[in-house]
Amino acid sequence: MDFNAAKAAVVPVGRYRGQTLDDAAQTDEGLRWLDRAFGERHARRYPEFFAALEVYLGDPTIAKDVVALVRGR
Repeated sequence: MDFNAAKAAVVPVGRYRGQTLDDAAQTDEGLRWLDRAFGERHARRYPEFFAALEVYLGDPTIAKDVVALVRGR
């Protein structure tokens, strides 16, 4: 899956349900929620979305933002 397909994936559950991954991740709060919410439990229930999330968060630009959020910046 490429980055463009990943960012178009639709969030299947939770507070951002129905939004694209890219739309949900536009705020720090949304990015934190996505990073926390999709652990092992959700990875098994929504493997396609979890794969998209891994591609999305693994993009160098997005990964930099996630690291900054985790460090409390």
